[in-house]
This record gives sequence, structure tokens and C-alpha cells, in this order.
Amino acid sequence: MKEISKGQWISQDQWDKYIHHFSPIEFSEDPLKYSDFQTIKNLESFRSSISRRIFPSPASGALARFSSSKRSQHYVGSDMGGDIRGEVDTNTSKKSQAVDVFIEGNALINWSFVLACQLFKGVGIYLDTEYHYRPWPMFHLDTREKGYMSGALIWVRYREEYYYPQLNDSDRLAVRGIFRSCILLKENIFKR
Repeated sequence: MKEISKGQWISQDQWDKYIHHFSPIEFSEDPLKYSDFQTIKNLESFRSSISRRIFPSPASGALARFSSSKRSQHYVGSDMGGDIRGEVDTNTSKKSQAVDVFIEGNALINWSFVLACQLFKGVGIYLDTEYHYRPWPMFHLDTREKGYMSGALIWVRYREEYYYPQLNDSDRLAVRGIFRSCILLKENIFKR
């Protein structure tokens, strides 16, 4: 089996050969045009390992963003400058290395699974999101070059505030408190 290299574009033949749990039409933007293949391969590997359904977010920009910060792992753009929403030049374009998804099951258990699989270098859990008009935690998964130390950079978004527990003590305490209060209040965000 030929190795998939980082930064490689996805062809329909590759998709059909390697991706079995997702269809390109499930994503908010076309992964065949805008996504790094390794990101989709890692999502497929993760889905196979947890045996739970994963739903790509239908929100615009959940896979690819064209005018956001170039630092965003979702950003898709030309290395030469400008927007590439039209024709994609595979030689000069940066591909998205991120995807936002909803995972079936308990969010805390899924959080543990995502971190344990070590397939992603950036992992965010968004506790203030909805899927099909119901509160449901969303996961940001990305294949950035470098995470945090030897693992993934992690963050939590709650009530539109971002917390980075690895980077400072106050955020670490805030995340602990957020998870504890959600569990004590039996909020639906940890049930599926």
C-alpha cells in the first residue's frame, strides 16, 4: 500500500480506496478539492478505531475556510496570495488540515478517545454547539505540524470563551470547573 504523504490532494480513486465511513458530500466543503488527505485518512482511522458514528459539521467553514486567518488549520489559500475557491492549483495551494465533527456517544469519553489515539496534533472540544438543533459538543481535529510538547494542543470552548489548559493554570482550573459543573448539573452535552 502506497504511503499517503502530508499535503497530498485527494482523488476520487484514493477516497474510494481508503475512506469507507464518510462520503465527500457529508462535508460542508468539498474535501476532494480543499482538504489535506492525511487529515481525512486520520479521521477515517479514528472512526474505525472507536466504532462510533462521526458526523462532519454542516456549518460553513467546518472543513475549509477561504478568508480566515492564514494561521487557521482550516485555511485554504494560494501560496501566491489570493482566494482559490475557483480552480485549485495543487502546486501552489495550502490545503485544510482541520475538520469539525460531532461524535456519537458521551463527550468526555470521546474526548479521551481523541487524545489517546494520537492521530491529531490539535484537538478542541466546543461545549456550546448544536447539531440538528440540539445541544451537542463539537470536536475540532487537525493535523498541524506541531502540537504541544509531545502531544496535541488542546482547548475547550464554553459559552463562547476559549480555554487552553496546557498553557496556564487559570485555564486549567476553569476547564476542570466547567467539566465538573456540566457533570453535576447533568447537562445534556455529555450524553448521546
